Amino acid sequence: MKTRIFLTLASILGLALLAQPMPSHAILTCTDPLGCVTIGPSDPIHIAYALVTEGPNSSLGIDARNGVQIAIDDSGGKILGHTIQFDGVNSGCSYDGGLAAGQTLAADASIVAVIGTSCSSAARAAVPLLSAAGFVIVSPSNTAPSLTEPGNPDNHPGYLRTAPNDKIQGAMAAEFAYRQLGVTKAATIRDGSLYADYLRQAFANEFTSLGGTITAQEVITPQQTDMSAVLSSIATGSPGLLYFPVFMPAGGYIINQARTTAGLESAYLMGADGLFTPAVVTATGANVEGFMVTSSPDFTQNSAEYYDSFLPAYRAKFGDPTAPFHAHAYDAFMMIKAAIERVAVVYADGTIQIGRQALRDAMYSTRNFPGLTGNLTCSATGDCADPHIAVYRYHAGQFPPEHIWPQTRGIISPESGGMVTSEHGDTTVQIPSGAITDTIVITYTLAHSPAPGGNLIGIGHVFDVTAVYSGTGQPAQIAPGHTYTVTVQYTDAEKGPAIESTLALYYWDGSQWIKEPSSVVDTANNTVTAMPNHFSRWAVLGETRRVYLPLILKNY
Repeated sequence: MKTRIFLTLASILGLALLAQPMPSHAILTCTDPLGCVTIGPSDPIHIAYALVTEGPNSSLGIDARNGVQIAIDDSGGKILGHTIQFDGVNSGCSYDGGLAAGQTLAADASIVAVIGTSCSSAARAAVPLLSAAGFVIVSPSNTAPSLTEPGNPDNHPGYLRTAPNDKIQGAMAAEFAYRQLGVTKAATIRDGSLYADYLRQAFANEFTSLGGTITAQEVITPQQTDMSAVLSSIATGSPGLLYFPVFMPAGGYIINQARTTAGLESAYLMGADGLFTPAVVTATGANVEGFMVTSSPDFTQNSAEYYDSFLPAYRAKFGDPTAPFHAHAYDAFMMIKAAIERVAVVYADGTIQIGRQALRDAMYSTRNFPGLTGNLTCSATGDCADPHIAVYRYHAGQFPPEHIWPQTRGIISPESGGMVTSEHGDTTVQIPSGAITDTIVITYTLAHSPAPGGNLIGIGHVFDVTAVYSGTGQPAQIAPGHTYTVTVQYTDAEKGPAIESTLALYYWDGSQWIKEPSSVVDTANNTVTAMPNHFSRWAVLGETRRVYLPLILKNY
């Protein structure tokens, strides 16, 4: 009996001791198979970057780094009460640059995760080293398929990306060329990088499957300046489009020299997101007019938070974005932060212990993460993007380029009227018979949203409705005394902080959003409907708060 009492008291004493704050020496035990990062009570959580921040393609990496810094600001500069140490190295846009960056960062055991690289060629060298060091690596702009292909030697544990796979971007470029531009013959140029190799191949595969012909597939070096021989050879095949998913400065030389190459004067010129940079405008002057690029994200598909919060903060701190990867980088950091918060062991004195394998597992298990670029879900090998690809067209002296696709078009006659439905089926534009005086071509295009300001907020539906007369190409309008119907279907998730009963269609008058008087919201069916009498840029906006004037009663 005494023995039993003794054991019971010992058990109680043991439980009481476990309930006390653990002494500092007890936290050194780590059972994670890859080891742990132990962060003292006053030490920072170290997130590093490996991005191209120097040289002709520096705008790509600097833009991504800026996106991370906005994410850190939005996090209050801390994770789990610890300040964030954010620093890194230039990885360049080459194998050698990635190798140097990987060697430097892999030697620093304080690093929890790395955001990078910018270019797939750099990733091929850096990622094996960073993976072997136990880090989580998330790239905002790597797109080469091999990096996330199961069983491929380029796929390494701990690697993920928020940018879409080149298989998607290359195929979308080919679809646009064949179906939208009507091109049946195309040629390609690559620079030997992983990025260009895969994009060129994805483009060629899709283009030929659609019925097109690839007339030439040429190779240059990234340092090459004289493109005359390559372009002259391509011109002999009379392609309707030249696709060159390369980087600067080579992209600028191709644009300038293609414009003066006999046989290519009227050919379309198209690149990819590596040429989504103001450096293209600077290098090519008037020759940039009409040059097109495919890119992710499709900015018109970014969340309302991107326009209402992120973009104003970015512009206030850094000016206008100079590349398309800032939102991908923001999402990369926020995913890392969420994973750390899920797996970190926090001790009473403020010490944090992060298991490296546990952090990787948390990253790979990401599902429907609400990012600026969409809802992100990660595959077992690291593809996390919610891919939205768009085509942008450059104009001389202007950056960013103009969003021109996806868009939906319809030919509508005055006798029968007709309807155009958005690509995703969430918006319809109905023109009744008699509302127009001649046959028109009506176009629905996703658009950017100027911040509404005040107590208004967007819910992600912004679009242009334009029309031209089919016979003349001149702008068309609704006949006097007539209207047409616009119906937008929204989801409960899209409403966000907007008060649902206040949702309405607003049009942009060139300086501000104006509420369309005929707009009606149906909260039971989640639709906003209006019957305007003019074509315009439209947005579904709602109020975030209602203002009521006080009622003052007086006795008489």
